[in-house]
Amino acid sequence: MHEIEKVSDDARMFAVLAYGGMFVGMPLFILPLALRKDAFSIHHAKQAAEAFGWMLVCVFAYLVISFVTCGVGSLLFPIVMLPYIPTVHGLILALNNDWGRPIGTFGLADSMLSGVQADPKS
Repeated sequence: MHEIEKVSDDARMFAVLAYGGMFVGMPLFILPLALRKDAFSIHHAKQAAEAFGWMLVCVFAYLVISFVTCGVGSLLFPIVMLPYIPTVHGLILALNNDWGRPIGTFGLADSMLSGVQADPKS
């Protein structure tokens, strides 16, 4: 496991920014993935990317169900809020310098974005 002392303030800021983008509907997790400064922010950006993907899936499912049922499916609005559970948990993990994986993320982003690693020069 990683040590808590090795997490810099910049790494924590980028990790929090990655999750914070979910609250405004913007994929801000792209910034830490593009910069590749450190492993901590990349780890949390991957988890935020997975939560963002789940948010898109839930919104699409909600819209389709609501359209097909002529609005009756709008009672299922709480499914749109489900991706915020891993987002809030990931935000807490990032603020506490924890390398854990948020609840509700299944490691899909780790496997899909496995080529994105921290740049050893920075």
